[in-house]
Amino acid sequence: MAGAGLRRRLLALAGRDDAVRELELILDDDGWPSVEDSGEDGCAAALAVALSATDRAAFQRRCLVLLKAAAGRGEVPEGQVEQLERVVKGAGR
Repeated sequence: MAGAGLRRRLLALAGRDDAVRELELILDDDGWPSVEDSGEDGCAAALAVALSATDRAAFQRRCLVLLKAAAGRGEVPEGQVEQLERVVKGAGR
């Protein structure tokens, strides 16, 4: 799923109880959201969900792997990997 639909889906995650599960489904289907497919705000929304999932270590590690790959392709804003790395490493994961 690309474009406006993915962006809307990501932006709708804010404050939802099932945000982690919904992001998992997006990752399964599309990988980490790129700026091209979801806009910078969509990428930020995905990162916010990953950062907030402090009780889901495996999920955060998966997000980090996918985010690093997307960053390597130049598909996400600079600094996002470092933000998630700090959280994952800070939790000793």
